[in-house]
Amino acid sequence: PPDTMRAPVLLAMLRWMYRIPLHPTKDLLVELHDAGEKYEVNGLPAYCVHRMRMEMSAEIAAGAARIAHAKQHTGLWKVAVKCAQQEWGLVRYSAGMAGLVQ
Repeated sequence: PPDTMRAPVLLAMLRWMYRIPLHPTKDLLVELHDAGEKYEVNGLPAYCVHRMRMEMSAEIAAGAARIAHAKQHTGLWKVAVKCAQQEWGLVRYSAGMAGLVQ
């Protein structure tokens, strides 16, 4: 179901809310950003955007591009598009791209 949150995302969000240091893996950043936005967790979406910009990879490029487009975040958009152009073979089969197509 679309309203369910994976356990690692929930755990990372709770860690953020209770100010417990966290460094979630890259593959959680897009989902964690979306959860932070949905539940209005102060500072969490910005943290995720910053991490995505610094650690862009094919696995998160499509999700990051979706976020950048929706939030009109040019810096994140540029990094995501550059990654997608360089690693299109991987990006086009990523879970984030499947989400964009649906």
